[in-house]
Amino acid sequence: MDQERADIEAPWLHPVPEVAARGSTPNTKRSPETSRSIADIVWRLALDVSRLAFSPPQAILLASLVLCFLPLSPVTADDPPPIQLPSGFSIETICDGIDGAITMDLARDGRVFICEQLGTLRIVKEGKLLAEPFLRLAVDDWWERGLIGVALHPKFPDEPYVYIHYVAPKPFPHHVISRFTADGDRAREGSEKIFIEGENQDLHVGNYRGAHQGGAIRFGADGKLYVPIGEHTARDPAQSLELISGKILRFNDDGSIPADNPFYAQTTGIYRAIYARGLRNPYGLAVQPGTGRMFINDVGQELFEEIDEAAPGANYGWPFAEGPANNRPEFTKPIHFYGRKEGICISGGAFYNPAHPQFPAEYVGKYFFADFNTQWIRTLDPAHPEKAEPFAQRLPGTTDLAVTPDGALLVLVRNTFVHDDKYRAKSGSLLRIRYTNP
Repeated sequence: MDQERADIEAPWLHPVPEVAARGSTPNTKRSPETSRSIADIVWRLALDVSRLAFSPPQAILLASLVLCFLPLSPVTADDPPPIQLPSGFSIETICDGIDGAITMDLARDGRVFICEQLGTLRIVKEGKLLAEPFLRLAVDDWWERGLIGVALHPKFPDEPYVYIHYVAPKPFPHHVISRFTADGDRAREGSEKIFIEGENQDLHVGNYRGAHQGGAIRFGADGKLYVPIGEHTARDPAQSLELISGKILRFNDDGSIPADNPFYAQTTGIYRAIYARGLRNPYGLAVQPGTGRMFINDVGQELFEEIDEAAPGANYGWPFAEGPANNRPEFTKPIHFYGRKEGICISGGAFYNPAHPQFPAEYVGKYFFADFNTQWIRTLDPAHPEKAEPFAQRLPGTTDLAVTPDGALLVLVRNTFVHDDKYRAKSGSLLRIRYTNP
């Protein structure tokens, strides 16, 4: 999500279809506004033509008859265009009513932990959104701030630790990375262990207060916790080793900072956690099972959205470079980028490497990634990431993707923009895409 794009978000917001969508059937109905525009044009044209041969009363009558037979079929606000998928795939809603859906993580026992921006961590269990949240936190939830990241310990639930990233409101808005201990479907009271608390955001903010906070947190193949943080629209902090803004941070699972972090020797305190820098708003983060490759979905400004591959000490160039404009040798180039004609705001991503694939073989090993504003999901081959292929369209604000062990693709949709005075509460849904025609 991006405050600078607030003026373009409204047209795609719509309810999630209740019925599973199959194939790529386009919506052939017109909106009420389109129908009214067409009717007005036809009315004026018929009236002008009729006046050439008839008296005014006769012209009006003839124009009215033409309009009566015009095949218009308006839709209502409750009749959104269907989600488009490749042939053989279906989509279903697991649950609705998610309040400000941000990101999610999957437990080995099948539970799905979902961050709600306003401070609650919810659990979907056996296909139902549990009424009682796992955790409630006091957060600063303005715009993109709030509860913005969750990761489960790699051995969860045997190691019952749940890691979160949120923006605390007091004594000033600041990032907090911490860990809670799970006791069944609830966090054990008093179990929070804080790893770090960041700087006062209000002292290092750009044009838009509350924007560019970062997003999903993940455990890498090395057992370390990786945390992306945005640059709060302030731009220059993304390059500084004395601020956590615009960075990827790396921690041990107990909250300590690994001594092999790339800037450990040249920094002190919390800044020893810096793993990579030069990012604008790294919203999506995904790790490929088996290879351990980690992709970062970084939201662009005016030119390009990009996918970067995480590497120790990497500098991705922001604010001096964006997408293919990255031509300085000290900057790490993106592995994939796309321009404004293709998408507006890259969001979540996931590798399709499940234990039991159900998708056709050509999807195995592919990277699925979403664009929040432009409503699509695409795939790319990590071995040849330059080109992406379309997969799904018309998804109402996808924020995160995940692959289940049995090979389904989970899609978390928000269906509202940022948390402001136009925010739509409980508009989010968890969807599941399956291959149903083998």
